[in-house]
Amino acid sequence: MITTSYSDSTETDERILVCLYYGPNSELLIRRGWKLATALRAPLTLLTVDPIDDNRYSEAREKNMAFWTSMAETLQADLIVAKNDSRNVAEVIADHAKERRITQIIIGQSARTKWEEITKGSIINQLLHLIKDVDIHIASVQREM
Repeated sequence: MITTSYSDSTETDERILVCLYYGPNSELLIRRGWKLATALRAPLTLLTVDPIDDNRYSEAREKNMAFWTSMAETLQADLIVAKNDSRNVAEVIADHAKERRITQIIIGQSARTKWEEITKGSIINQLLHLIKDVDIHIASVQREM
């Protein structure tokens, strides 16, 4: 796991977590999280859960990691790159949310088809079952076709 920390000491009881994945929507999610964190005077954490197969997204990973690191520095946010270690992505997100006492999560809408949600489940529904007393904001994002 890679962690980059930029938090300051002027935080409130609120803590914001933005869940990111490689693709064109990460900037939108980060900016929404930053607006919420600024309004609530809350620390902002950016989290991406890396799949085990590191070669599959290497070009996208490199581009996004540079962008996310730059955004984290600019917005004074923490950046966490977590490996899923063959675990469900929702479990990894829930573990980090509990560990950091997150109160609000921002996540993009599912890119899964209805069939995939039936057969594999919905990450958002899994999060709702795994963590209590956390607000989950689902941001409308553009899907890749």
